[in-house]
Amino acid sequence: MSAKAEQLTITEEDLQQEYPIVRALMKTSMVPERLASLVTGPYGLTHQHLHLLEIMERFGALILEIKKALAHRISADRDGSGFGFKNNLDPIDWSFCNLYAAYIASEGGVAACVSHLGKVVEVRGSMKSPWVKQIRDYEGDTLMQICLQELGAFLDFHKHHPDPARSIVSPDQLLEVTSAFFQLLANALRSLIEDVEFERHRRAIEKIPVEVCGRGYRGLEPTTTAVEEEPAELLPVWPEDVVGNREYLAAGIRLARDVAGFDFEVGRNPKKLNPVLFAQGSPGCGKTITAHAIGNYFLKYCKERGVNARFLVIRRTDWASSFQNASATQLIKIFKEQVHGFNGVVGVYWPDIDTAFAARSDPGMRSEESNILGASFGIFDGTLIPKSGKWFLMCDANYMNMDEATLSRISQDPHKIKGPANAEDFVELMRDKKLKEFIDMIHLTDEEWLKVGQLCIDYEFSGRNVEAICQNILTKIQDVEPPAEYYSVGFAERQRILRELAQPMSFEMIAAMMKRFSEFELAAEEQNQTEQFQSRVKEIVLNLSAQKAALQTLGEKN
Repeated sequence: MSAKAEQLTITEEDLQQEYPIVRALMKTSMVPERLASLVTGPYGLTHQHLHLLEIMERFGALILEIKKALAHRISADRDGSGFGFKNNLDPIDWSFCNLYAAYIASEGGVAACVSHLGKVVEVRGSMKSPWVKQIRDYEGDTLMQICLQELGAFLDFHKHHPDPARSIVSPDQLLEVTSAFFQLLANALRSLIEDVEFERHRRAIEKIPVEVCGRGYRGLEPTTTAVEEEPAELLPVWPEDVVGNREYLAAGIRLARDVAGFDFEVGRNPKKLNPVLFAQGSPGCGKTITAHAIGNYFLKYCKERGVNARFLVIRRTDWASSFQNASATQLIKIFKEQVHGFNGVVGVYWPDIDTAFAARSDPGMRSEESNILGASFGIFDGTLIPKSGKWFLMCDANYMNMDEATLSRISQDPHKIKGPANAEDFVELMRDKKLKEFIDMIHLTDEEWLKVGQLCIDYEFSGRNVEAICQNILTKIQDVEPPAEYYSVGFAERQRILRELAQPMSFEMIAAMMKRFSEFELAAEEQNQTEQFQSRVKEIVLNLSAQKAALQTLGEKN
């Protein structure tokens, strides 16, 4: 275990020492064969089977490592943590270690299942089986073995479940049933841990930030959720990576800090703030990069101060295929449950909001559908969830083709996003950000760099255009014929060879590349952006028109 003085931390490296133990048990117990017999793929084990085996393996390793780490922490740091004043662990201590380890491992199991499924399997209630209450008494590796055995039994039961809707008939359902198992188990364990018998232990563990492979907890409450803060959601960018957009970036950082000051005991923020930050700018100006940088800043800022936090990105599928055609149910659920209902502060990013509302004025839409879209105004008006200072929303638009009612609600704190605004900004973006790895191969004087920056302005390049040009420059630098040994050496040696053979770039070469890009690729990109926007709007209208036709057909049949 990797431990900090003030934090209980378990890393992926810590789990490696537990995997051999779990794997040996799973092999001797014929777990892979048992899973394959539940739902056989055309060639035996399927991708779903393999994912499930990985989840089971990780679940067992987490139980072993968390129990060991927590027992060590209780024994070594009783005075500082408040666990007690004995030198040796008593039976109640070991019971708490068992229950808490199994609870956190179950939480991690749910997250792993959801990550592979791409959706949440909602389960209510808790596991009532007698073996759950016996978890507190298991010694050594027995706890991990029993939990894995019971998971197998749970899957067996659902293979022959009397209710067809709950039986396992396809490999996909293996993960769904496993997720349900972990949720039921976690709910039952939580109830046992909340018993008055463990009040002293609960209070102590609530004082210690617990981090398990990047997933944070305060006591029983997750402070970060790996699934909802999935790396794919936020790009690895930070405020220092943003060039231009200074006013918008500063407003977002200020809003993130203000929201982090929410008082959970009182239930409101001592600082008055407008939670909606709206940005408008043409494609490629850096709206997305800026928002993601603010999101990463917000999560780090809160983590450093021990504040529960999450950051959500509203994807197009959340509204284009769900919330409009399902009466805004999905969007409302996201904001009520994942934002307002979360035990912490929340940041939200809703990109390209103009494509969601542009269809409101389309003649092909019924007034009913327009009203459905209008229901989402509750987010901006504060009627859906209160503007208590617990959350903030960043939204942006490529174009201002939205009706007045929409604009009046979302543009209470508007910002015009232009991206890099002058020659110096473009120089910073190219020389200091995008090309810094090979800057020694780009032989330009300071005066020539400023000329490059001015060319960006003259050609009306966006930040996205510049990124494409920089990628072309790097490709040109490494456009060499490597020697035969290049293909038989390691990665680091290949990098060295490419560096030695790299072709220097001059101002004339870069200027020529920029001119070609302006004449051909830029025009094609602008046309593609327009077509993409129109396609999104048509998709929305088509779905809603299809719904209208279906309702009319049903009416005629009736």
